[in-house]
Amino acid sequence: MNCSIKRVFVGKNSAWRSMSKQATITSEIAMPTPLSLGYDMQYRAAANDDDGAPRPLVVIAGWMGAKERQMRPYLNFYHERNIDTISFAVGPNHVLFPEKAMQQMEAVLNAVSAAQQNDNDSGKSKSVSRISPPSAILFHHFSVGGFLFGLAMIAMNKHAHLKNFPQTIRAQIFDSPPDYQNIPKGISRSMGIGGVVQNMIEVLAKGYLKVTENSSGVLHRASSKAFHENAIPAPSLWF
Repeated sequence: MNCSIKRVFVGKNSAWRSMSKQATITSEIAMPTPLSLGYDMQYRAAANDDDGAPRPLVVIAGWMGAKERQMRPYLNFYHERNIDTISFAVGPNHVLFPEKAMQQMEAVLNAVSAAQQNDNDSGKSKSVSRISPPSAILFHHFSVGGFLFGLAMIAMNKHAHLKNFPQTIRAQIFDSPPDYQNIPKGISRSMGIGGVVQNMIEVLAKGYLKVTENSSGVLHRASSKAFHENAIPAPSLWF
């Protein structure tokens, strides 16, 4: 998956569906190696935007290397309840090089923040984003998504325009989030190779984390700390 985040906004009419299909094909072609697993950020409206009523928006981060088709049951769960979704998944390269994952989360937060700003500034142009202004924000992160959420909290604290973002979050859901020490095992298993090769990848990943403990590892540990010290004033559900 490329570092530059490609935004795909999908609604209910046929034109949007056609756009979504084309974007999915393009994304698959751009994934020739295990290091580019995952898919780019995609927005889907739960219903036609013609009603004009704000709806909740859930940000869904899939497990490492998850494909859009694998996430559909979870997306459908929210769409059936009239909740819009922004979904994405990252690959091993985002975990090994956490600055890439930080860029991903900043892009997600900026997109949601722009939609919120459109709602607040109703008299201004709304061409900044095609995301419908949300009535509430939820986060649902699977597996490595816990690491990404830690980076999101760092970004909220780092950027002035995101300082008030935590107060807009109404719920946070985490499914099997791993911590820093589980990165090698998660990367090796996510490739679906198995056997001796999987064990070799795990050993190599452990060596990489040791070598980079004072470079990339700094951001890894910062994300873990932010996740453990989560002070967002919203209820959370854990699996």
